[in-house]
Order: sequence, then structure tokens, then C-alpha cells
Amino acid sequence: MELSSLFIPIEARLNFDLELDKKELKESIQKLNDITKYMSNTIDDFKNFFATDKEKEEFKLSTQINTALNIISSSLKTNDIMLDIIIKKNPTIFGYKNEYTQVLLNIINNAKDVLIQRKIKSPKISITISETKNDVVIIIEDNAGGIKVEPVENIFKPFFTYEKIGGTGIGLFMSKLIIENNMNGRLWVENTKNGALFKIITPKA
Repeated sequence: MELSSLFIPIEARLNFDLELDKKELKESIQKLNDITKYMSNTIDDFKNFFATDKEKEEFKLSTQINTALNIISSSLKTNDIMLDIIIKKNPTIFGYKNEYTQVLLNIINNAKDVLIQRKIKSPKISITISETKNDVVIIIEDNAGGIKVEPVENIFKPFFTYEKIGGTGIGLFMSKLIIENNMNGRLWVENTKNGALFKIITPKA
């Protein structure tokens, strides 16, 4: 999806014999390189998911959010999805940064897919970063109307797919494992008046 969203504008210009902007083309190539590099790293991460000898490291939360958004931003822009980021703090986390980024991508990508499938007017995803005395808190909320499953926690079950065409049902299941088993945190979801709200809580470094 992310790769195709990069090529759709370029293909459209070629089909209509419109001039290609060199700067725009260079930016698309750079994003393509970033995405393919990340995809390669993600394959390695899944290979090492159950490894016992991997090492945790300190990382800034804003850095991993930027990594995730750099991968998915083209798709959000193509579908006119507004992204609102509120950074109250920029805390440091001690854990597996690539796995954490995968969790962010899973949640944001799921929100994007539901917004598109439900054809929500003025679609929006909000990300809020804050901290408490001991924990780092990130909230990801959409305005897609909420999760119509009871109890909502069922979406974390393995192989559970919800309104996602072609989904494998392991994204949110793996996300919960990463946060709660691998990083000693908590991941849960609730419905708000506008949509679904995911909260990720992990210990500070």
C-alpha cells in the first residue's frame, strides 16, 4: 500500500504526458529506499522475535514515531487523512526500538484502513505523547466510529481480523506481545465518542 501510494502520482503524470518534477521524483525514490530498508529490517526483527539473546537499548520516542510516519505518510496523504501529533514530552524508552516502531505502524495502519473502508468524512488520526513519574504514555486515536466488537479486547486475539480485507490477524496480537511480554508495558484499547483509542504504556529508561 505504501509503495503503491508513492507510484500512483508518478504513473498518473506519465499517463497524461505531464511533466515530472525532479524534486518530487527524488523524494519518492528516497522514501522508496527508506521503506524497502525498513521492510528488510522488519523481516530480521520477526526472525529474532523469540530470541533470548537480543539486547535492549535506549531510544527517544519521537525518533521512532518519525520512523513510523516516514513509512506511512504517503498513504495518509493519498487518502487525505489528517495527522495530529501532540508532543507534551519526548521521553527516553529502554527496550526494542524496531519492535516498538512496528507496534506504532500496526496501530496507525489499522486506523488508516478502517477510516478508508468506512469512507469517513474528514478522517483524522491523533497521536499524543506524554509521561508520568515512571512511565511513557502514547495515545493513538481515530475518528472512524469505534470498534464494533464486544468485548473490544477480542481484537488482540491471534488470527482475529476485523473489517480488514486480506488481513492476517497477527498485527495487534503481536503488538500486545511486544509491549507486554518484551517491554514490560501495557497495551489496551477503548472506544471513545469519535472512534478507537489505543494506549501504550511502557516504563521509562
